[in-house]
Amino acid sequence: MSINKAHATGGGVVLFYGERLLIFYDGCEVQLKFDNQPQLSTTSKGSVFLTSHRTICLCKSGQVHSMSMPLLNMKQVEVKQPIFGANRIEGKATPEPDGGFTGMAHFSVTFNKGGAIEFAQCLLEAGRRANANRHGFQAPPPYSAYDPTQLYCPPPAQYAAEGPNYGFVPCHDAFGPPPPNYVYMTPAPPPYPGAAPPPPYPGPQQQQQPPPYPPQQQQPPYPPQQQSYPPVQSAYYSGAAPHQAAATPSAPPPAYEEKQPL
Repeated sequence: MSINKAHATGGGVVLFYGERLLIFYDGCEVQLKFDNQPQLSTTSKGSVFLTSHRTICLCKSGQVHSMSMPLLNMKQVEVKQPIFGANRIEGKATPEPDGGFTGMAHFSVTFNKGGAIEFAQCLLEAGRRANANRHGFQAPPPYSAYDPTQLYCPPPAQYAAEGPNYGFVPCHDAFGPPPPNYVYMTPAPPPYPGAAPPPPYPGPQQQQQPPPYPPQQQQPPYPPQQQSYPPVQSAYYSGAAPHQAAATPSAPPPAYEEKQPL
């Protein structure tokens, strides 16, 4: 949760890039209590926005002008139905990094025109989807304060829901579109996963085949080896004399010259 970081200077709410507006409710009563900073506690009239990533309350009086509660930071959310009085939603919220306060914050939003039950159902469904998308989520780098000169109006799809309220329960008659030029968008992406569907899976990556190997050069034939050993003579073996072998001469021995006696 963070305070005074979700409203425009001239009035209106500031959304992140790709964040979708689900419900807008005007004429509610917002009550805030802070454990460590009681001077920030306030009760004010205002409006509430339910987006695909968080709940935003705009207050018309007090030190807190806007209150941003990501769906993953909201805890112990309950619907109170008193006998005398309008229904309200109560809960707790943990602070975000550089959220403007420390400790635990308690919030209560009273719906004077009805619609608390429908709003709570949409809030629980959005929280369930955001919790399902948190696995494997990598948070973007830390955010700095947005530049008021870089805000721009979102596309018309942010005002008109696709289908029956993005697949949520039907809205109450007290819910309606925000006033013109009341919703702005910053180029920064949302810091937390939300109820919006993840981007389509690009499909399995095609394995790139390795480049063909260059043709191998044929080696020149080896030169014929000159025979340096004498030819092997054939031999025969006789069983009568197992320890003797006779070799067949390959060539007849030279003739002897007979010398006459002197």
